[in-house]
Amino acid sequence: MLIFFILFNLRADFNQEIKFYFQDILAFNKNIFSIQSLEAILPFVPIYLVTRMQDEKIANKFYCDVHHKNICNFPQWLDLACDYSVLVPVSIIVYDAFYAQDIDLKRTSLMTIYSFPFLWAYKNLLKKILFFNCALRPRNEFFCNSKRFCGGFPSGHMIEISFMATLFGIRFGPNWAIPLTVYGIFIFSEFIASNRHYLSQLIAGIGLGFVFALSANKVIDNRLSENFCVDVSMNSLKIAYNF
Repeated sequence: MLIFFILFNLRADFNQEIKFYFQDILAFNKNIFSIQSLEAILPFVPIYLVTRMQDEKIANKFYCDVHHKNICNFPQWLDLACDYSVLVPVSIIVYDAFYAQDIDLKRTSLMTIYSFPFLWAYKNLLKKILFFNCALRPRNEFFCNSKRFCGGFPSGHMIEISFMATLFGIRFGPNWAIPLTVYGIFIFSEFIASNRHYLSQLIAGIGLGFVFALSANKVIDNRLSENFCVDVSMNSLKIAYNF
């Protein structure tokens, strides 16, 4: 509903913007399963495999198996802040989708909003279809001691923050990349210390967010290039933008 509300308020030609929306999400999903995306995820594979071998050793530093207690518990407000961590940058992005004067920023914000439902869907699909050890969450005092829980692979929070940090970093440089990366490091550290995810699951989330961001960036580039009209005459060069 939020997506269609934004589309309705962005343009007088609602039908054309709806057409753009479906074209963009189709291109986004096509890019995800392209050869370029496979090449982009390959560097994360050895990192994931190495960290996967260290998962239990790292997790045991923050969990006492004898007393079924976390060694490092953060305040409850900090856990809640991490749970709803994406709301702050997403709120800024929704604002920019409406009010940004920079055309690139507006289109990037729109593409982020378009992409998020698919990030959520792919994340949950992976969580449901993976029943191997890589999907198990680390032992935690808030889980049952006699049962292991799945759903840890990949980390959805890391997908989302990695997606935003990569996409906005590529398009707008350090002013966006640095704050979002610091935000991601904060979430990463809290999840490791509180045994919410194994290290490898967080790395997997970062890698997937990176690939999704590259796919979205390609869609934005294509959309912006299509909307620029260049009229070259003998004495002048005229550039117009249609949005």
